[in-house]
Amino acid sequence: MIAALEDAGLEVDPVELADALWLAAYSDTTLARGDSAVRGSIRRPVEPATSAAAEAGSESGTRAAEGVAAHRAVEAEAGTEAEASSAAVVEEGVAAASSGVSSTGSRRRLVRDLKPLRRKVPHGPGTSLDERATAELSAAVGAVTPVLRPRLEPCFDVHLTADASGIMPLWEPERASLSAALARSGIFRRATSSRFAPESDARGAWSAQRGSAAKRTVSLVFTDGTAPFWATADAERFFAVAAAQGPVAVVQPLPEGMWGNTGLRPRHVRFRAASPRPGAPVRFWSESRRPQPIPGRAVPLLGLEGERIGPWAGLTGGRSLEFSGPAFLSPPLPQEAGDEIRTGTTASRRAHFLDDPLAAFAEIASPTAQLLACYLAVCGRIDLHVIRGVQAAALPESRSMHVAEVLLGGLLSVVEIDEGEAAERTRWVYPPVIRESLAARLPLELADWLCRHVTSLVEREAGRRSWTSAAAEPESGVFSAIRRQIKNRQSAMRVPEPVDDQAMIETEGVSGGDAAQELGRHRLIVEALAPGDPRLGPALLDLAEAELAGYRRSGRLEHLDEAVRALRRAVSPDGEQQHQSEPSLRLAEALTLRAGARGGHEAEAAREDAREAIQMYRTQLTQGEGEMSETQRARTLTGAVQAGSLAGTLTRERAAHDFAVRAARTQLAQAPPGHPRFAEYSAQLAEALGQRYSLSEAPADLNEALLHWQAATQQTSGPERVKYLLGRASALERRYDVLKALSDMTMAATCYQEASRAPGVGAEEQAVALACLARTLLATGRIKAAGEAARQALAIFERLGVVHRHPDALEARALLAGLSEQESGH
Repeated sequence: MIAALEDAGLEVDPVELADALWLAAYSDTTLARGDSAVRGSIRRPVEPATSAAAEAGSESGTRAAEGVAAHRAVEAEAGTEAEASSAAVVEEGVAAASSGVSSTGSRRRLVRDLKPLRRKVPHGPGTSLDERATAELSAAVGAVTPVLRPRLEPCFDVHLTADASGIMPLWEPERASLSAALARSGIFRRATSSRFAPESDARGAWSAQRGSAAKRTVSLVFTDGTAPFWATADAERFFAVAAAQGPVAVVQPLPEGMWGNTGLRPRHVRFRAASPRPGAPVRFWSESRRPQPIPGRAVPLLGLEGERIGPWAGLTGGRSLEFSGPAFLSPPLPQEAGDEIRTGTTASRRAHFLDDPLAAFAEIASPTAQLLACYLAVCGRIDLHVIRGVQAAALPESRSMHVAEVLLGGLLSVVEIDEGEAAERTRWVYPPVIRESLAARLPLELADWLCRHVTSLVEREAGRRSWTSAAAEPESGVFSAIRRQIKNRQSAMRVPEPVDDQAMIETEGVSGGDAAQELGRHRLIVEALAPGDPRLGPALLDLAEAELAGYRRSGRLEHLDEAVRALRRAVSPDGEQQHQSEPSLRLAEALTLRAGARGGHEAEAAREDAREAIQMYRTQLTQGEGEMSETQRARTLTGAVQAGSLAGTLTRERAAHDFAVRAARTQLAQAPPGHPRFAEYSAQLAEALGQRYSLSEAPADLNEALLHWQAATQQTSGPERVKYLLGRASALERRYDVLKALSDMTMAATCYQEASRAPGVGAEEQAVALACLARTLLATGRIKAAGEAARQALAIFERLGVVHRHPDALEARALLAGLSEQESGH
């Protein structure tokens, strides 16, 4: 019941819920069911659904319709207000995947973060009945004696004004869901919303607030800051008008890593309230060891999924006196080197975008955004309708932030549109060289499949009022040109002629075949073989191997699912579980791989995969002992260690770690010192012990792990020694955290230094070793040497092009910044 009430936007405390249940027992049954006499007076939130989604006949059609309908969800005209304190707001839901507050869990988090603003103050001359005091007084005097109090109302109004320029239509689902969450929260006296085009009607953006109580309106600006307006002085005047109404903040839908490339460039600021009353004046200070007051105005920047909404609400509602976070300064302060590094807008980064935009995009974009960019390259001219169609057809798991990464990634250029045309009709196009390069990254079969899928999507949606698309002549236009390129590339390849089943099996690995075509060939072979055919088992193993190769190439979990399905059939070809060493071993390896790939976003399924893999390895080690070759046994023990450690991490179960440690001990026992794989197995046991220590915190595990790391480093002299040195140093740091023995940190520094100078060390490993060396040297008091090691690490990270995103590079930069502040302080 509580979950249902929260889904409806209602939050009740235990006393209110108990009262409601008590009243329900004495209420008329028709009233409990929602009698028609009272049903009309109660407004309920509607279920998120769209007519387009209801009409779609298949799953992909539903996704496509949701994607098409999402941008059309309009909550209300500008200035529409919702009396949140009296009833829930009726608003059309948005059935679309998004990165904002559209999910129930995200809405709950938002309401919880905004709770500090839930303060009530006397309002007007009216009074209200104090039910608790009335009941107590009536019981005391023996007669009904009402107790009246001044009528209280929420302290704050809230006004959400949304930017309507640039790519803001992309964020319509997030805006609509945020507006609904504010209105249904019950925190504000009134919840209003409006839209504005910054270039034309920025002055009238706050017209809906006129007449509100002074300094009692919380103003939220929903914008990604990419329109040119936000980089001009007009933006400063815009926020000045907003601040006259009360507290103001920007809700930024972009990921925080992209804020530095917008007009609202962040600077970290410390906000201090003058008094602990709601809406008290706030002063702004620089965030440093010696804070300095900042002139002008600082507007907080709040992310949709960040952790700063709660502290900001606490300051605004008078629950706290201070919080720190990114802000837009008006007027801006002179740029500092640290801020330029933090926001990622250095001159070298800008030059990198101009010299090689594809490489720069690959450096900063997520894998999903990169795949979406390749899909869109097949589409030629692009607008939001096309993007949503491609998402629905090919990447239903992609979200608005992935689209934003593509649109703002420096690859697309805007096609000029007619004056006055709606912002959501903006069109983009790839330069020919970039488009061809991105399209060439797609497997041929996949590119042709996308053309067919988008075509079928258009055919399915054509004629509906919610669908808008552009048509091209059959022999001209972008799509036909792309299709000709695909056909030309396919014709240049040698495709094998159809043969019978036996010939197809004998020509395994036929040369010249594309990876996608090879995968399709294996699927056809499996489909052509009947159950019981002796060739089915090997064909299933080949299919599983091809699916695993597809996963390694694309990262799509569907390939892993198909590989596991094929291997299950190979283990049980007749529908009955049988023990077969090679198929069982491959299935256990695939389950371990899928468990790691699922990770936290499918935690329960990942745990089940890991547990099943452990059981298969246990069966393999007991029942299949005599059937396994020496190579298979080594693979089995290695896989058992990996599966056990992974399962222990996912399930937090000691038994899984114990299984991994036992398997690692067994494997090491079969490789005495001098064995070619002694160092490898020693390191494997050390890692398993370290994983178990993370759960048990038993000092014996960590001490034994250090012994095995030392043995591994002493028994090898090749490139693997660098990895073993880094592992040993990390374990020494972990022991230092517990025992605080300076000798451990000194020994860790020696390991890091030796790893950075080892013959054949890779550039990234060397940079990591130097960054860690700087940390350990600083802990031992060797400040000058620590600074020199950090500078050397940053120089290597800079050459590798990862200085702005590698965690060790960021740590080294922070270390240098701290040393600089210490020197300036002294």
